[in-house]
Amino acid sequence: MKTILATALAFFLSIPAFAYPEHNGNLSFAGGKFLAYLSWDQEPNDYGGEPIMRIEWRNGATHEVVDTGLPFEVSLWMPSMGHGSAPTQIQPAVNDRGQAITGTYQIKNMHFLMPGDWDIRVTLKYQDDTLETQAWSISTGDEGH
Repeated sequence: MKTILATALAFFLSIPAFAYPEHNGNLSFAGGKFLAYLSWDQEPNDYGGEPIMRIEWRNGATHEVVDTGLPFEVSLWMPSMGHGSAPTQIQPAVNDRGQAITGTYQIKNMHFLMPGDWDIRVTLKYQDDTLETQAWSISTGDEGH
């Protein structure tokens, strides 16, 4: 009986891991109303190539992809050095037919100028012009491996 209960518990605890797409980080906005799922289409690496990040905006309660209708910015900041990087470029992600994917964006022009710890700052602008910034911390280059 204990084995059956333990197996059932392990199964139910594993369900959330399969219920939502894989993501590397998620940020909560508006008290949990919106989540920004961050993942890499092309990871930063030491071998060149442009890092490309993907942001999926999701409903905080249902985790369904949503269009927030709110503008946002993404910036890079290196806390240990007190500097950022060039402005990033945000564009809607498209499917294989060239159609925009609801609530999903690619972030390009991401220049991690040196190896180390970086914050990827996402700033959401609300309708009353207030800003909310959340950060995802990552390590790049030799210090990150």
